[in-house]
Amino acid sequence: MELTLATDRLILRPLELSDIDLVTEMYTDPVVVQFIGSGEPRSVETIRNELPSWTIRRAGGAVGRWCIQVAATGEKVGNALLVPLPVEDTAIDDVSEIDLSKVELEVGYIFKSSAWGKGYATEACRCLIRFAFEFLPLDEIAAVLQEENTASWRVLEKSGLTYRGPRRAYARQLPDFRISREQWLAGDGMAR
Repeated sequence: MELTLATDRLILRPLELSDIDLVTEMYTDPVVVQFIGSGEPRSVETIRNELPSWTIRRAGGAVGRWCIQVAATGEKVGNALLVPLPVEDTAIDDVSEIDLSKVELEVGYIFKSSAWGKGYATEACRCLIRFAFEFLPLDEIAAVLQEENTASWRVLEKSGLTYRGPRRAYARQLPDFRISREQWLAGDGMAR
């Protein structure tokens, strides 16, 4: 299975330790992290400690995080993920392997602020949804966000996910979005 993915404008490749520059730029920027976790920037030391677990791949490499680069320039602009969605605030990254029949997979993304407003998030999200349904035995893919994050709300809808109401994830109530394999195959929301 090829883990380097491409869209018209982007390359998604497995996140590596050498991507510390990108991860540090994003996760220390208060504007970028305002809707992620606590909404507080991480310290460089915390990022260095967390990054090795973020580079672990599971399910034959299909589950993990990707570095997103602009195809024309090679510039690193963000990262995307396809990982188990925790109900409580647990460290999924500590799990060595996963049983795909027993976990929900979440699609997500984060971009440098200079990459916002260019349609990259929708492009990357659609790419990972396509990859997941083509290579994994999933019936559904989930996503959650903070309710105030209206830009990501639009990205998820443009990517074919449907709002289903509130749900418990990351130890709190968050808006729940989903797309089923059946919806994806039907081309619902232009997710293909």
